[in-house]
Amino acid sequence: RGVGMDVVKTNIEKIGGTIDLKSTVGQGTTFTVKIPLTLAIVSALIVEAGKERFAIPQLSVVELVRASRGAALSSGSSVIERINDTPVLRLRSRLLPLVSLTELLALGSDDRAEDSAHVVVAQVGQHMMGIIVDRVFDTEEIVVKPVAPILRHVTMFSGNTILGDGSVIMILDPNGIARASGVGAGSEAKLLRGAPVEAQSSADKTAMLLFRAGENQRMAVPLGLVARLEDIPREKIELSCGAPVTQYRGKLMPLIAIDGGDDGQKPTQPLLVFADGDRTMGLMVDEIVDVVEDSLDIELAAGRPGLLGTAVIGGQATDVLDTGYWLTQAWQDWFRSVPRQGTAPGQPHILLVDDSEFFRQLTVPMLGAAGFRVTAVGSATEALRLRDTGCMFDAIVSDIEMPEMDGMQFARTIRSGGAWVRLPLIAMTAHSDTDNARAGREAGFTDYVGKFEREALVASLRTNLTEPVVV
Repeated sequence: RGVGMDVVKTNIEKIGGTIDLKSTVGQGTTFTVKIPLTLAIVSALIVEAGKERFAIPQLSVVELVRASRGAALSSGSSVIERINDTPVLRLRSRLLPLVSLTELLALGSDDRAEDSAHVVVAQVGQHMMGIIVDRVFDTEEIVVKPVAPILRHVTMFSGNTILGDGSVIMILDPNGIARASGVGAGSEAKLLRGAPVEAQSSADKTAMLLFRAGENQRMAVPLGLVARLEDIPREKIELSCGAPVTQYRGKLMPLIAIDGGDDGQKPTQPLLVFADGDRTMGLMVDEIVDVVEDSLDIELAAGRPGLLGTAVIGGQATDVLDTGYWLTQAWQDWFRSVPRQGTAPGQPHILLVDDSEFFRQLTVPMLGAAGFRVTAVGSATEALRLRDTGCMFDAIVSDIEMPEMDGMQFARTIRSGGAWVRLPLIAMTAHSDTDNARAGREAGFTDYVGKFEREALVASLRTNLTEPVVV
């Protein structure tokens, strides 16, 4: 066993790859094998550092941030700080370790006069880091070619490519950058040591995308729900069975207009693209305005379908989009086909457990508009950590299909004892047939509703919050 595994490790390292090992007593061992990009076509973000251009694979890029180097440029903006002489980015109440690409590659110093910096937030394994660059250009489809043997020892590069203008640029490997700079799980643990379990609450600040649609009405949608922002030429919009569609990334994407859209005078059409799995939908709007961070507190209920209600966002009254409504206008079976302490009187506190960030960001404002206060976590393990720290809720809504611990095992753990043993426990799943519902109730679920049956979920919560749970 040991000899064979060592042979595999040696051969992977010869081609510039790595093997990460994570072992948990009593549970098992996970091996993560990372190998360099081979000759392929990938989407990459083109950036500049020290007057040199580089490509970062789009798969590794989480988001781009314009951060201030000193005092905040505006309310809610991200700020670069220094902790133990290490640059960090305070991004949405989280500290993100940073590395300057200019300094790391010895292309000069990063002592620039500008008040702000471009930060590429990249995913490195289970952790995130920020790469400071001088400029950000655009995304391009590039042909990846292997690194020349003379540069193979430089682990920060995973390949090279030739751009349309004939220039040769290197492709950066975020994993190699993390290793070379010492940024990774260890450094992040130092920054976050002692931090409590973080959970998304409906009262927390949320990144919101502001836009105008219909009769120039100001609207907002949680930014985390939007996959991409596009601005397509109007001649690219076609009709299928009388409904507008466009060819998007090799497939037909249905387009939905809010209040019939604008008058068609502009040469291009702004789109909010929503995606989950293989499904995409484009929401046609009049104008994309801004991205702001604000608390999502819906004060007025909506008077028509398609809206959750009205909230004060960015200091102005703003209609909050009911994303679930518009998704089902494009795909009626969108949600049915998805793969796989006490509270104040009158506002029950709900714990939402779902490994899909898309559904968490979709469900939190929906339940908030129905009068519930919501805390959302991404796994059953995180939920149990909240229980162990003494957090109390009035009811729990849980997905069934989750990694590590699925909903069935989560329900059995809850019902086996502890502070949550008598809480209403509602399953929210794409498979709500009779057999699955029976198995769920045997595991300990109080009720079973389909994804995404908004009215059924709200009705189930209201019913079960008024009836005692028999264990």
